[in-house]
Amino acid sequence: MPSDGAAPCWIAATPDGRFAYAANAHIGTIAGFSVGREGALTFLGLTTTASIPLLDLAAARDYLYALAEGTNQILEYKVAGDGGLTEIGQAGSIPASAAGLVAQ
Repeated sequence: MPSDGAAPCWIAATPDGRFAYAANAHIGTIAGFSVGREGALTFLGLTTTASIPLLDLAAARDYLYALAEGTNQILEYKVAGDGGLTEIGQAGSIPASAAGLVAQ
């Protein structure tokens, strides 16, 4: 895959299974992919985040969340109809000991 990921560590898929995202932990990007009917992946592009490293990803409805160790925040993204990501906010004051992320 042409995702330029030095360390694609965490993966999250949208609930409808149309898109998947991989956190490139050591370069602070999220790689987006569309998922074909047979499971084939098509690279959509990279979204640069405000943090290096990223510790986890979670998806719920049309949103993607990233746990950012460098800023101790949860980065919030809206998933567009084409799979693109738009940052819509950040939630701060996450304990430095946080090690995972779940979204509903």
